[in-house]
Amino acid sequence: MYAETLRVGRVLTLEEYLRLRDITGAVWLEHDLLERVTTGEMPPEILKLRPMRRMRLTTCRVVSITQDVQSLAKEEAAGDRNNILPVVEHELSLTRDQTLLYVHHDVRR
Repeated sequence: MYAETLRVGRVLTLEEYLRLRDITGAVWLEHDLLERVTTGEMPPEILKLRPMRRMRLTTCRVVSITQDVQSLAKEEAAGDRNNILPVVEHELSLTRDQTLLYVHHDVRR
């Protein structure tokens, strides 16, 4: 999906982008490392619980979105539009300032 959007110059939809970041963000690895340096691995029955899955996904998204905001200038300079801010701007027809407020609000809820 990502390679195709780069080839044709298409901006991902917000849903596509979030799903992509869910699997490409390094936060999942950090969750595993946290288990290693604390009490050991979480039992599978705990990891399968809906609240735990939601917490881990939310953590992943907050970190990924925060990284996107911080790296935007560098990515735009390289011509990369697959960052949460251009994606939201494109999908919702917002200005950059409106997009920053939208993303900030979204991360905080």
